Amino acid sequence: MKFSTSGYGGREVRETVRIQTNDAQQPGLSVTLKGRVEEFAQIRPNRAMLIGKAGTPIEKGIQIIPRDRFPFKITKVGARNGRDIGLHLEETQSSGKTIYLLTVENRKSEKGRYHDQIFLETDHPEFRVIRIPVLGTIQ
Repeated sequence: MKFSTSGYGGREVRETVRIQTNDAQQPGLSVTLKGRVEEFAQIRPNRAMLIGKAGTPIEKGIQIIPRDRFPFKITKVGARNGRDIGLHLEETQSSGKTIYLLTVENRKSEKGRYHDQIFLETDHPEFRVIRIPVLGTIQ
């Protein structure tokens, strides 16, 4: 069994596994794992919500701050679909720390809703991709 903690950074998780044995006295066991998932990076906010009127500029800024224990560089920015959004990534320094500012811009000109997902590829061997959901509502 594999339990993915992707997207659970900073939260408590709990997973129970049922184990079957060939022991007549104890044919099954349950094992529960629980703990806090450490954040790989601070991502604020953790999703891009683009809400506004058609024909007006709509954008959202997202800060990505690597944790000291997990330094990384963002090497590539992309989207699953990318049709309705534009992406711009800027790297800055503050108090000796790298901070990334991702700007997500709405490109949808007509009313409606859409969703997408941003993929930030990193050079960290364990955390290759950061995913950020995008939800758009154009009125």
